[in-house]
Amino acid sequence: MNSPTGHATLRTAESSSRSSNATVEKTGGSGTYENTPQAAHQRRSPRHTGACRLNLAGRIPTELAGRYYTDRFTAGMDLVLIGRTTDYSTFAQGAAADTATP
Repeated sequence: MNSPTGHATLRTAESSSRSSNATVEKTGGSGTYENTPQAAHQRRSPRHTGACRLNLAGRIPTELAGRYYTDRFTAGMDLVLIGRTTDYSTFAQGAAADTATP
């Protein structure tokens, strides 16, 4: 049986990343992505690719945990899952609507 597939987009104040492939499995999902920084940040943070493994729990997940690795030899993870039902297309729109942001 084939695993379901999907894609993810991550937007930050400086860049956006889009998965180039992804696999969803019962034991956790993994995939690769390409990150494209805004022009103002490309000198400090050039375009890069990476791989990640993410874990979700529950029928309607509210948290996402995992690890990523880039071709710049960096690694890390600190994410909050944003509902797919929102219409925010930029980081600024999502941040402005986040009532938890001071």
